[in-house]
Amino acid sequence: MLKIINNFLRKKYWIYVFPALMDVSVAFLLLLVSVKAVQMGMSPFKLGILGSVWGISYFVSNLLLSRFAHKQTANLFMVLGCLSFIVIAPGFIFFHSLAALFILAFLIGPATAFFFIGFQLFMGEGANLSVLKSTSFYTFGWSAGIAFGSLIAGTLAGLPPAISILPVVASSLLIIAGLRFIGKFSAKQREGDKKEKRHTSSGLDKTVTPGTEKTYLLLGWVGIVTVSIISGGLRFLMPKLIIDFFGLSAAVAGTLLFLSFAVQAVFGLFLMKFPGWRYNFKAHSRLELLGLAGVFLALVISGLTGVIILSVVVGIYSGHAFYNGVFYSLCQRHKRGRNVSVNESLVGISGIFGPLILGAALQAGISYFFLAPVLLIAITYFIQAFLVRSTT
Repeated sequence: MLKIINNFLRKKYWIYVFPALMDVSVAFLLLLVSVKAVQMGMSPFKLGILGSVWGISYFVSNLLLSRFAHKQTANLFMVLGCLSFIVIAPGFIFFHSLAALFILAFLIGPATAFFFIGFQLFMGEGANLSVLKSTSFYTFGWSAGIAFGSLIAGTLAGLPPAISILPVVASSLLIIAGLRFIGKFSAKQREGDKKEKRHTSSGLDKTVTPGTEKTYLLLGWVGIVTVSIISGGLRFLMPKLIIDFFGLSAAVAGTLLFLSFAVQAVFGLFLMKFPGWRYNFKAHSRLELLGLAGVFLALVISGLTGVIILSVVVGIYSGHAFYNGVFYSLCQRHKRGRNVSVNESLVGISGIFGPLILGAALQAGISYFFLAPVLLIAITYFIQAFLVRSTT
């Protein structure tokens, strides 16, 4: 057993546990904000505005903090992010107004940015894996964190805040303890790592031209915008949809979000088994059209069954899109830092518009809520097809 643990640590697969633990906290608090807002009678569109507050603060925080981040401060940034969540969580005990929810949603943004800016720099010193595999493990890690965070938040939402926030405190403390332990372990391994030749390849068995790399990077960014709008909107509007429109509990909303992000996590991990799908627009198109067919089916069926179908389809579609965005960003070796910053900025910007778009759609009626993902995915497909055809 000790040999297995030592090998796990030496290969540094453990780095992907950290985003999973952090996203437990992120998903937990954001869902708790949404559930509390629904309980206070907030309309879908106002709930969308509340969700966009997190997107604004996350986007701005990324822009500001990235100027001060470097690999020497990576651990400090992650610890500050964890401490921020430990400080923010008790706010749900002491503050109970709508204004307080807006403040808490805003504060979650910089706390999230602190951690993930630090983690991306930290990950750069991590496992010596191909981009194909590291992207899968990263997608799986953070998606699984959001899945379990949503499930736990939905289950505990009805309990007193002093009890319900404990998972946030626990996950943050686990990260801090893990960083301290790994720091000691890494010091012992540092000499061995210096002797080990490190080379991070794409993991593909084909050569890709710079022009093709650029085209598919743009394709990946378009996909990130779309799925961040859809999944971000779902994360904030699902409690409103389930509690007020279907008369069910917050636990059901958390379970459906768990389903969506768990599917996203598994599909992201699954994609490393298919390197031939990368830089292959035919394979990409098939998945895009399957996603479009899936959300259209959800629109036709509607009701709770439609929501379940939508959750699963969005999970698959998002797993593919987020994987592509990260993979194509990292394949441009000399522009990885810039590309990753663009990724996070796009997530932040989309996090502003996602809740607003789906909130306005749900305000207009449940059929419009189902229609929004259909239109977004259809528009995305045509934009991506245009990008590929205009450059090949």
